[in-house]
Amino acid sequence: MAKPSLLAMARANATAIPWRLLIKVGKPFWVSEKKWTAYGHLAAILVLMFANSYLGKFLVETSGQFMTAVEQHDFARMQHLLIYWVAAILIAVPLVQTFYTVLKTRLALVWRSWMSTTVLFRAYHSNFAWYKLLKQTDIDNPDQRMTADLDAFCNTSVNLTISLLDAVTTMAVYGYLLWTLAPVFSLQMFGLTAASSLLVLLICKLFLPLLVAVCAAIGNVAVLWIGRTLPDINFAIAESEATLRFKLAETRREAETIAFAHGEKIAELQADKGMTRVMDALFRMMGMLRNQGLFTNPYGQLVPLVPMALMGYLCAQGLVPVGTVVAAGGAFMAVYGGATVIMNNFWTIMGYANSINRVGSLMTALDATAEATPTDGKHIDVIEGDAIRFQDLTVSTPDGDQDLIVGLNLEIKRGGRILVTGNHGVGKTALLRATAGFWTRGKGHLQRLPYGKMMFLTASPYFPAMTLREALCYPLLETCKDDERLKQALQGAKLADLPTRAGGLDGEQSWRDMLTASEQQRLSLARVILQKPEAVFVDQATNALEDDLELFFYTLLLSLNCTVVSAGAASLSTYHEAILEIGDDGRCTLHPAGR
Repeated sequence: MAKPSLLAMARANATAIPWRLLIKVGKPFWVSEKKWTAYGHLAAILVLMFANSYLGKFLVETSGQFMTAVEQHDFARMQHLLIYWVAAILIAVPLVQTFYTVLKTRLALVWRSWMSTTVLFRAYHSNFAWYKLLKQTDIDNPDQRMTADLDAFCNTSVNLTISLLDAVTTMAVYGYLLWTLAPVFSLQMFGLTAASSLLVLLICKLFLPLLVAVCAAIGNVAVLWIGRTLPDINFAIAESEATLRFKLAETRREAETIAFAHGEKIAELQADKGMTRVMDALFRMMGMLRNQGLFTNPYGQLVPLVPMALMGYLCAQGLVPVGTVVAAGGAFMAVYGGATVIMNNFWTIMGYANSINRVGSLMTALDATAEATPTDGKHIDVIEGDAIRFQDLTVSTPDGDQDLIVGLNLEIKRGGRILVTGNHGVGKTALLRATAGFWTRGKGHLQRLPYGKMMFLTASPYFPAMTLREALCYPLLETCKDDERLKQALQGAKLADLPTRAGGLDGEQSWRDMLTASEQQRLSLARVILQKPEAVFVDQATNALEDDLELFFYTLLLSLNCTVVSAGAASLSTYHEAILEIGDDGRCTLHPAGR
């Protein structure tokens, strides 16, 4: 197998950064309402960066001049230089370097905060994006992408950009110092001959800059070669770690179900398999780090010997003072450090590419979910009105591969009670999902009430960790002020003792842990009592209730004079006036409940 050329290798590493995604993820912040804050931080960072470079140059020059003064036994000059040196270290260095670091960190934090709240969180919680992403297997762990991956992107963007600019500044400042080393120390004062002066000038102005370039090129190429497969390894690590966390979290989330089934061995086996994948990827990374260390550790120790050897030779011949050797060594390594910024940040760059891909692909997916209708034209036409009507309605699965409901024509008048039933898997819930608006695949027309006038009750109601007051009013938290009304709703749902158990209406609990499944379903009924919707859609929302409570549940719904559409078994027909039966072919038949 032919080895890739250096040009091909460099091209592969250059294209490791997904530039289009980088622009997509990075641009919004810098053109947003926060742009002047961002540019202000950046300007201050650049000022401190230049100050830091010139401060370093001052310290290198001072160290060289100090050593020359030592060599010449000039104690007065030694004293003055030492004062300047210590003052710079105690005053300028802490101020410049500390605020340089603080401002970089603050810029990254402001960027992350804005990206999270203004872009990602807003898009994720709009247009049912969080639900639609469940169907996209290529967008794993959106929670990690919006937190850890976004944090890595913002921090790396700031630090890497500043590092590149700092490298250019460092090479310019210290390169100039390296170039001017010979004239700084007057050659005539050492009584050098023309030949000796020419030798000093050639080494200082030609060989040292050339050797910096050669050493940097060797280091960069070697690190690029060693790390050519790092993007794949980084991706494998991120994916396997995320999958393992998901498996462990799933075990905790489904603890009771697993306990009933005694499925802990299967859960353990899945965790073991996930850990094996993580370890495989990490061992690959360890091997690459080993290879890098075998090169960079000795190479990093050898490079400083280059200026010391050359300038040491000149010093030993009496052609330059000791201070020039010290200054040349410092300037050489500073230029080398700037020229090898890619080598020094290679692992960061490759990890950066992974962060860009994960955050960028999430943003692309969120943009796609913002589409109101599928782009292939196969979608349901939905409008809002004063009734619920289905005209030639076909509801398909989100991927469009299967039609679950075909050619439905039905109008549900206010106060109507319809039970949607059929064999398991025919798509009873599909009609409710289409009415709710997050299943849009299909064709035909669907008229529904405004969303604020409908409520959807499911088998597992959602109760975030919040106060009882907020859990009752969710998601209309502004309706939580009337304590007496809240207590009446709880009493109406046969949960009158709940405030006492929960520590009052403002007691915050983990409701899924505190309440039984039956109590959770009755708490969702209390929400209905409070919000008084015009239509209630019930999807298996009584499956945890005893028979007497199920009767109570539907009796209360009917007393509210609202439209009720249930999806469930035929046994619920007692509480409805008509049955919409979905056949295995998706065709629907409507008949009275008593038939």
